[in-house]
Parts: sequence; structure tokens; C-alpha cells
Amino acid sequence: MHLNISHWTQDSRHRRWLLVGACVLVMAQVAGVVVAVVATTQVNDLTFPDRLAEIGDWLVGGTLTLAATAGVVAVLAYAAATGVPDLKFQLSFPGCAPNQPVLLADVGELGMVTIRRGGNADGSIVLHNLSTYSARNPVVVIRFNNCGIKDNEFSNPGGIWAPIERGTLGIAAIQWDGGSNYSIHGQLKRVVPIHVHSLTWLPPEIALPSLTVQLLAEGYVRSEIDVQLRVQIHGKPPPPSPGPPPPEWH
Repeated sequence: MHLNISHWTQDSRHRRWLLVGACVLVMAQVAGVVVAVVATTQVNDLTFPDRLAEIGDWLVGGTLTLAATAGVVAVLAYAAATGVPDLKFQLSFPGCAPNQPVLLADVGELGMVTIRRGGNADGSIVLHNLSTYSARNPVVVIRFNNCGIKDNEFSNPGGIWAPIERGTLGIAAIQWDGGSNYSIHGQLKRVVPIHVHSLTWLPPEIALPSLTVQLLAEGYVRSEIDVQLRVQIHGKPPPPSPGPPPPEWH
């Protein structure tokens, strides 16, 4: 029968049972050595030197066994305390389905499309850790594809987002660093506000805008995932989505 140790070490209940079993084994070994030593002292046909030698053998053997068991316990404790998180994200904007942003916009000179201020551009990115391991020092990178925000129009209350790339249309990528104060514990979520006021792009017939999201944490890098942007201009219905609806959590 094949025993999948990795499965056991990834489940918090299994990890606890493994540690409890290992501790019970250590206590049983200590008790066994004590019983053996006491039994040796009760053997009448042994001389005193032989009795000391027998007790020494039991103590040496018990020490070696305990050392080996302690090594196993240390490995299990390390596995219980460390592991890789499993981060998912969800882009949320008022009046929009998850990961399906439809934003109010205006058309300016040369057909340039700009997300309207005072519309529904005050949203958030929700981070969900599906693992039992904490995501330490989480980082979110968002890249604006075929679009950008001018520096003097970048809305960043609290200064939680830092521009990290620039292109012909302005700021092309931003980054949120959670640091040690914003670890995402196992099975919990964290909400990070995001504002995309004045995000501007070329006319739709030239290029379609999208957001590329990447999640990182200590020892963890999540592949970049694209989210299509759609707009509603002057009350007209937005263009249809180019593909099937995205999942609720990416």
C-alpha cells in the first residue's frame, strides 16, 4: 500500500495527528527504556559489573532510538509550520460581476476612451488564500495592457499602490506590497482597494484593453492572468465579452 506523505503534511488535521503520534511514540520509548532498566536491576543471577553493562546497553540503545525519533518529529514539525499558499484573486467593481469589469467611460479626442471619474471605477481586488499556510509578504502586480494612466491623474488614496512601469499612455503597471503586516492567513481573504479613474486607451478598433494580474508571496509566484476590460459609453450597452465568462476566482 502506498502512503502519500505529502497529502498528510498538507492537511492541518493530518499534521496534528502525525505530531501527536510521534510524541506518543517518544513517550512509549522512554517508558520502555525505564522498564528495561528496572527489570535489569531485578535480575539476581547477574553480577554487579554485568548489571551495569546491561543497563548501559539499554541506555545507549534507548538514546539512539530517541534521537532517531526526535529527528522524525523535527521534520514533521517543520512540515506543519511551513508550506506554500494557494492564492486566488477577484476583481470587484460596483454593479459588475466578479472579474467582469464594465466601467463607465467617455470618448475624447482622436477617439481615446477614458474611464469616467465619479463612475464605478472605485473597486477592489480581493485576495483569497485557499491553503492552510499563510501567504507572507504578499504582493500584487497589475499591468495595464494597451492602456495607461497619466501620473497627474493617478488616484491612489493612502499611497498603497506604487507605479513600477510607464509607457506611451502613462503609468503601465502598479504594485501593492502587503509586507509583513498584511500576511494572508490560511482560508482567509484580504481586500485591497483599487482605483482606475482616468485609465485611457486607444479606440477599441485599434486595441482592446485588459489588466494582467500577478500574485506573489514568500516562496510563491502565481502566473499572470489577463482580465478583459469593457466600457459603457453614453448609456450604450457594453460590447459583448470576447469569450466565455471568467471564473469567480482566478
